[in-house]
Amino acid sequence: MAMFDDISKELEEERKVFETEMRKIKNDRDQLAQRTSEFNTRLLAHEENRFEINNRIQNALKKFQIEKARTKNIEKEISNLKENYSLLQVLKSEKDRSLRYFTQFYTFLNSAVQCSEEFGDINDLISRADALKSLHLVTVSNLSKAIMNTYHRLDGHIHKPSSVSVENALDFIMNYIIDLEQVNKLLLQEQQ
Repeated sequence: MAMFDDISKELEEERKVFETEMRKIKNDRDQLAQRTSEFNTRLLAHEENRFEINNRIQNALKKFQIEKARTKNIEKEISNLKENYSLLQVLKSEKDRSLRYFTQFYTFLNSAVQCSEEFGDINDLISRADALKSLHLVTVSNLSKAIMNTYHRLDGHIHKPSSVSVENALDFIMNYIIDLEQVNKLLLQEQQ
């Protein structure tokens, strides 16, 4: 029986060692479970944070795309406005030039009328020209061409009013009015 007692003691000691190791393993397992739980909690918080950051990035990209498109539209509008402004400047300079030519011609006619009483019929012709002009059928470019044609015909006589006879002045003015009437007829034909 002594052998049985020795084996019993050895088994009891092994059981104690086994229980100690089992407690140690259980403690290690509990610590591992606690660490795993902490890690999962931190991982979940990190995932939520990453999801929120991704949402912010997506929103920022959308806003950037919208602003980029808006900026592109504004730049396009500015470019169109610059082109329109340059075209308006060209048109204004043409109208200013036409006005200058018409003013010179009108000044010449007034000075011719004031030079002699024989030029009284010119007032009637001038009023006919003004009436044609007031119909707004004559465009500025065609009116300026008609005025310039007549003005160039009169150019040689502008500085020599005494050399202009009544007949010559009336012929020049009639040519001017005929030019205006022809321009009006052409414009009416184009409109039909």
